[in-house]
This record gives sequence, C-alpha cells and structure tokens, in this order.
Amino acid sequence: MQSHQGYQVNESLQKYIKILSDVVKSAKYKYYNQLLLNANNKSKTAWNIIKSVTNKKTVNHDITIIDTDGKIYTDYQIIANAFNKYFTSLPDTTSVINPAATSKTQANVSPLDYLELSFTKPFSKIQLPPVTFNEIIAICKSLKPTNSHGYDGISTEVLKTSLPFIISPLI
Repeated sequence: MQSHQGYQVNESLQKYIKILSDVVKSAKYKYYNQLLLNANNKSKTAWNIIKSVTNKKTVNHDITIIDTDGKIYTDYQIIANAFNKYFTSLPDTTSVINPAATSKTQANVSPLDYLELSFTKPFSKIQLPPVTFNEIIAICKSLKPTNSHGYDGISTEVLKTSLPFIISPLI
C-alpha cells in the first residue's frame, strides 16, 4: 500500500485517483480551450485564464506618497512631476560602457554618441505624408473600443475618448 495525503491507498484506488486526475485535467483543458475559441479578445481571455489558474490578483500600483528632496508629498501633480523630472534627466546622467572601445576616452560615452559610433551607415530619412483631421477621426472611429492596450499603455477606448483633446498636435 502507498500513502496519499496521509491515507493508506491500495493499488486499485491509486489507479482511480490517477484516472480521475487525468479526467479533471482533460476537462480543464477543453474548458479553457473553448473559452479561447469563443472569445472576441483572445489575449485578454488568455490573461484572465492565467490569472485564474495561478490565483493572481490584480495589484494596485497607485503611488500615493513620495519622498523628494527630504520632503513627503501626497499631491498627485507633485508626484507626477517628480517622476517626470527623474525620468527625463536619466539620459543626461546615463553613460554606456563600451567593452569594444579601443581607448579610455571612448570607454565612457553618452548613449547618443555610442549609437552614432555603432552605426556606420546613415539612417534613411522617414517621410510621412501629411494627414488630415478627417483621416485621423475616421481611423480612430474604425478602432474597436477595448480596454486592452499595446506597449504604449493606451487603450483604444482612452484614445477615442481623448481624441478631441489630442487631435490638434497630430495634424
């Protein structure tokens, strides 16, 4: 006899447990597969399945307090400005160590200088044709209003809602 979760289990019961485990696993596979097949937004459904299987809950990443220059701030505008100041100053303070550099003066260069040194051929110029107000509106209206977003973190629903406020700089 073998032990299963502290109980003595005979061989026939052990076989039944294995069969039941396989049936449950197969049923879950079919269930999740069916959810994905019927989903309008497959990536969102896949992430919901992953969250439910791994028991991950959504974490609140809101920053409500920040310590800047030895002072504590809770005002969202001040917090946003502190992050903006920090991240916009990073390129000025960041340097790239180039292991292939031939001299000590080339070893510690700014990121932009490093890119210029790394690429010997000039980049071709990107020329975009001018767009009209109506073209931008038509493209935005054709997008599905979803909460999913790309690498920029902006959902199409947010884009469509904010379009009247952001369209002028786009033209």
